[in-house]
Parts: sequence; C-alpha cells; structure tokens
Amino acid sequence: MVAIAMESSSKAFFALKISEGSLRKLLPRYREIVSSTIPTFFSYLGRMRLQRLYFHTRLTSSKIYRRSITEYYIFVGDKVDRPVSTSIYFLLPSGSISSLHRIPCAETWHFYIGEPLTILELHDDGHFEFTVLGSDLEAGHRPQYTVPPNTWFGSFPTLDISSYSTDGSVLAKAPRREPELHYSLVGCTCAPAFQFEDFELATQAEKLLTVAPKAGPLLEYIIQSN
Repeated sequence: MVAIAMESSSKAFFALKISEGSLRKLLPRYREIVSSTIPTFFSYLGRMRLQRLYFHTRLTSSKIYRRSITEYYIFVGDKVDRPVSTSIYFLLPSGSISSLHRIPCAETWHFYIGEPLTILELHDDGHFEFTVLGSDLEAGHRPQYTVPPNTWFGSFPTLDISSYSTDGSVLAKAPRREPELHYSLVGCTCAPAFQFEDFELATQAEKLLTVAPKAGPLLEYIIQSN
C-alpha cells in the first residue's frame, strides 16, 4: 500500500491509502493507454488543492535527517525532519499548469507517457530556461531533467501554448483541448525529500516583474491566481 498526501482547505494534511496494484491495472501496456482509462486514473490520483494538480506518492525514504543541532541536518534553519528522498507520479492534464514555485532541494523529472511537458525556470538574473520533457529525442525532448534547488520553476503542457518568446514578453495559447485525452504523466523525485512546509508558491506576477520586467504575459500564465 502507498499513501496519497493531500492538502485540505483547512491546511491540514491527510493520507488516503490505495493499492499500488490498482494503479498497475490502469496501465496494462506502458505505452498504450486507451483514453477510456484516463478518467479512472484521475480518480486514483490525489488532488493537491494548493495547485489543483494530480499526484501520487510513490516513495518516501525511511531514513530521516533530524533537525537537532547535535545531529546532521540538510539545510540551515530546516523547518522539518526530512527523509532522504521522495518520489511521486504527477499527472498534468491539458488546460492545467504547475504554478511557479520553488523548494530547497533538487527535483528530477522523468517522462513516462502522454504528451510533452515544458518545464520553465526563472533564474536570479532574470533569464528563463525552457526544457521540454518528452519521448521525441530528435525533436529535442529530454526524458529526464533536474531542476536545481531554490529555483523558481513551473510546468505546462507543451502543446497548450502555440508560441512564446524566451524573455516572456509574448505568449499565445493554443485552442482548448480535452484534458482526458491530452495529458502528461511524469515522475518527480526530490533529494533531499520534498516537504510541504518549505514549498514556496509565487502568488503575484508583479513581484517577479522586478526580476524579469518584460515577462508579464508569461508570468501571468504560469502564476496561478488565488
């Protein structure tokens, strides 16, 4: 059994245990999912209210780094005791985004099935970096990519955007597509482990315009309003 961690509207966390075997039954052929299984797959994944995204916890390491000053800790001022690593399944349907956020650990993305997904990073010097996660290596897709710690980043379905400029000043959306037919299923592995307590979500595009002053259209898109 594995646990799905979710955030309720009261900011309290709870866990729903489901059989991993049930997930495997939804993916009888790794590369050949039929569209009729996707609504069921949605229902088996946890919904993170904070970003309105679907995810399923695959692994949380049993080894813990403690915060005590007499023991080894990962980050100065760490907010919580922290497992060595965590790994999740992450499903991003068309029409959704993973809003701009940052965490104090490296996060490695792994592409599994579906359509390509674009990871966007905003660096301290104001430049954006775009990485397409996918299976078409000849088109420049990456099957795996690691976002460095403390970097603002988000993601969106690549085909949801018809064009954009690298400085964020231009962004054009593609016509709406059916989310149950168009999606990306990826994995995200954090080391040290992801913890909700140090998840920092960007909530106002205006604040990051001081870092990237031309990027209004892109920031408005990738920063989810409350």
